[in-house]
Amino acid sequence: MSGFKKEVKITDAHFPRQAGSTLSVDDKLKVVYNKFSSTIPPPEDKIRINLLFSHGTGMNKEIWNYHIEKLFKDSYNQDHWYLGSVISFDCTSHGDSGVLNKDKLGWTYGWIDGGKDIISIVKHENDTCNDFLNNINSKNIIIGHSLGGHQVMVAGFLEPQLFDTIIPIEPVFYSPDHRFFHLFVERFKKVQKFIRDTFDSKEDFYEYYTKFAFTKDMHPRVSQDYIDNEFYEVYDPATKTTKYKSKASKIGQMATYLSSYWSLEQSTAMIPHMRCKICYVWGEKARWNPPGTEEYFIENANPANLLEYHCVKDGTHLLNGELPDETVKIIEGVIAKRSKTAYEDKDCYPEIKFKNRPTEEIKEEFLKAMLDNKMDEVVHFSKTPLPLPPKM
Repeated sequence: MSGFKKEVKITDAHFPRQAGSTLSVDDKLKVVYNKFSSTIPPPEDKIRINLLFSHGTGMNKEIWNYHIEKLFKDSYNQDHWYLGSVISFDCTSHGDSGVLNKDKLGWTYGWIDGGKDIISIVKHENDTCNDFLNNINSKNIIIGHSLGGHQVMVAGFLEPQLFDTIIPIEPVFYSPDHRFFHLFVERFKKVQKFIRDTFDSKEDFYEYYTKFAFTKDMHPRVSQDYIDNEFYEVYDPATKTTKYKSKASKIGQMATYLSSYWSLEQSTAMIPHMRCKICYVWGEKARWNPPGTEEYFIENANPANLLEYHCVKDGTHLLNGELPDETVKIIEGVIAKRSKTAYEDKDCYPEIKFKNRPTEEIKEEFLKAMLDNKMDEVVHFSKTPLPLPPKM
């Protein structure tokens, strides 16, 4: 027995989008996502953990299947937590979302919009199922790789009350040096030459992805799930021919890569102002991000928010696919730590702390605290205060 069920769901993407990301500013996009739900009765007196996974450029939601199944398997008989619901989604220009949106997609991709899409998905789940609450008994943790790492950071910045912890894995999240913009462009001129989205046959498709694409060095199960989902056929009735395609088009991938430049500067400014806990992960042998990216992040993150950081031995930029078991181990370590803290912090929540006390009395107490400049005592429900915004 797997202990979970899987369903494919669709919801509205964030609107409006970055200029150029849709052919018309009035176009509205959709997001396709997998939802995995526990089929085991929730244990009493344990913290419910919900996870959301965001993929990198050129990838799709199925790249997380192996991780998710292992997390469900490992979640049984944990001391402080159980796994409730898990989501993996295709960003609007990739995977099943990309196919659904193909007639509306433009020539850019808004990386910040992707973070807003995460918020849209979670709010849709709460509006329809109440499955992704972040409260006294339930915590949401969001995990993203590369582009996805950027997007989970944005989501956590914009909605810190919706998420407990962020795990960016090799996130593209650094301050660009405008002096070297020409090198940035030249890099992706080279990348473009290696991207294919149309193939002569199904065999040609599989040969490309198993022997030449970034998936060739990944864990066999991780790459197989991704490749199988990425393949699709398009029949042209006019020519009575079938085309063999990847769901993420070459233009869509290049638009995503190149659009990062216009998002990075704005997003990097968020680092010291994050309110969610962060577990920052990078690969020892990774060379995708500029040198010094990890040091910049760690030095600029608020120490009270930087839960922990990991340099994965022998990890490349694709460490989540090449070293999935190590990736899962890090995620489980974060879950164990945050669920234990959540369990210990229960009596800090107003429904416990102020049970049966008059409403006006509670408000007056907190008003006095704010007037006494004790803001750190009134804006969190934890024994470990969250940091306030830096003083101006």
